[in-house]
Amino acid sequence: MRQVLYLIFGLRQRRMELHSISPLVGALHQMTVISTNEAGKSNASSQPFSFKVDTVGPSAPTIDWVFGYHGARLAKLFADAITDDSKLVIGGKAKADSTLVIFDKGVEMGRV
Repeated sequence: MRQVLYLIFGLRQRRMELHSISPLVGALHQMTVISTNEAGKSNASSQPFSFKVDTVGPSAPTIDWVFGYHGARLAKLFADAITDDSKLVIGGKAKADSTLVIFDKGVEMGRV
């Protein structure tokens, strides 16, 4: 397997090809780098740069309730309900810090 990394140090960009390295798996990783000159002399390792590769999506969000006005009365809507309110309030559960995309019949209505 071949991966191509682009490294930018200062104003110089270098293209590096890494061979026989498996793809990064979903886990915590800690990268360091050393440089070696033409004489084969290497410097000390850089400070580690830690990051996590997250390969698992969040669990499915839920819609627990929908409120809307029917005339002047705010009411909880149930499946197949009818309302004349075009600005509904939707409540449910989702993984913290995830982005929710709201769809109506497959058409994106908004993001929160």
